[in-house]
Amino acid sequence: QFLIGDIAVLMDVPEIKSFLSVIRLAQKGCQCKSCNKTSAYRTIKCNTPQAEINFKVTPEILVGFEELVMGVLFHLEYNDVLSFNEIS
Repeated sequence: QFLIGDIAVLMDVPEIKSFLSVIRLAQKGCQCKSCNKTSAYRTIKCNTPQAEINFKVTPEILVGFEELVMGVLFHLEYNDVLSFNEIS
């Protein structure tokens, strides 16, 4: 579960990894020749089976999203390692 402001987004691990890919692609920016790349805002989609969520983000917010997602993935993998090794 991601809690962003007053919004909670429930995602499983594949959805979280997919969202991380979306974030990283958005950070690269548009690569087309006709784009002027002047907009500070960008819209990214977070798709889940229950809903499609669009976030209007700045580069700074994208960095924050990436840190949040990476932290969640680290926490999940860390818990898996502890559980696998029967460490409480």
